[in-house]
Amino acid sequence: MQVLHARKSSFSELSAQSLLASIALQEGDTAVAGRILETARGSLRPHQGLEDRYIFEIVNARFHMATGKPTEARDSLRAVLADAKKHNYVHYELEARLWLCELEAKADAAAARIHSKELQRDASARGFGLIARKALALAS
Repeated sequence: MQVLHARKSSFSELSAQSLLASIALQEGDTAVAGRILETARGSLRPHQGLEDRYIFEIVNARFHMATGKPTEARDSLRAVLADAKKHNYVHYELEARLWLCELEAKADAAAARIHSKELQRDASARGFGLIARKALALAS
């Protein structure tokens, strides 16, 4: 991180911070994830690449999910979904849908199963096997 910061590489730095926050979330450490995301938010730039923004926003939404803020998570994921569709970033569109299904599973299991099955079909058809498998697992 220090090397990226020293090179003033905001794009790489944002991606690295998002990855570190994602790892902290997987380990259940929301405090660390929150601190990393706050730092990452400070490195966002108006000219930031779309992929870096999508990655950040998805991890930030996951943080909101983990900290009991489903409305904020849903809003972030829907924004990523709409923008990714607009710019034809299929991977991020599918990933945002996957996390929306995960969020929905906590509130409406039946609807989540339906949306997860749709996502599984779409992801399979587009060659995104990992997302398809995760969606299938959610549908079960």
